[in-house]
Amino acid sequence: DRLGMRTILEGYVFRQLAQRPFTLSFWVRSSLTGTYCVNNFNSGIDTWLISTFTVDVADTWEKKTIVIPASLSAGTWDYTNGIGLYFDWILMAGTDAHGTAGSWSNTALKRATSAQVNFAATIGNIFQLAGVQAEDGYTGTDFEDRPFHQELSLCRRYYQKSFDYGTAPAQSAGVTGASRYRVQIASTTAGYDLHIPLNPPMRAAPTITYYNPSAANANWRNTTDGADSGAAATSGTIGDSGFTVQNPQAAGDGAGETIALHWQASAGL
Repeated sequence: DRLGMRTILEGYVFRQLAQRPFTLSFWVRSSLTGTYCVNNFNSGIDTWLISTFTVDVADTWEKKTIVIPASLSAGTWDYTNGIGLYFDWILMAGTDAHGTAGSWSNTALKRATSAQVNFAATIGNIFQLAGVQAEDGYTGTDFEDRPFHQELSLCRRYYQKSFDYGTAPAQSAGVTGASRYRVQIASTTAGYDLHIPLNPPMRAAPTITYYNPSAANANWRNTTDGADSGAAATSGTIGDSGFTVQNPQAAGDGAGETIALHWQASAGL
């Protein structure tokens, strides 16, 4: 058994650190002192590294800095838009997952050393991370606090939505921000294809989920009549820079009426 917290670097990001030493720094706060492990491994899960750090004082924020040795060229690595490198902060690992820290290995994946604390042994333990940063070289600098708008733009490579920033995607969440068009030919005579651009382009062709702005289903909504239109269907190719969604329309859709639909696009690792 094992327990931990994970973040992943995309291949395009990791390749700036690949096969060269880099520094991992972070702040940690835990109710349980002792030795913890960070487990790095590649997309093929055939090359891995265990590093250790110590929580010295319970319930106190402490900064930790770990120098990660240059990764191996051997193994199955992704240096493009896939998984470049896993970062697992280990909280508990069974004996079958124990290995040696300090150097990369191509043997069967191990997660932690035998010194790893068993965080799961006591109900109510708390483990928190903040300010995680990976940098080229042997020295970690202060965490880079980017402006909100810049951070949001970077996040949009992996996730976008038609809803306002503060609105969680859901059925019947209102028309604000929804993609929409005006009916040119009434009823189901022609249907309609609407191309929706993605800005910026996403990591890969995303998975699209649709939401009716005013009802508990995934149909388009005729906001003029206050009635559902046709069921949303993706037509053509979904790409990293946009997708096309089709509406076959409903019998009651009249020329000049407005049809709306919400969506989310997910391309996370």
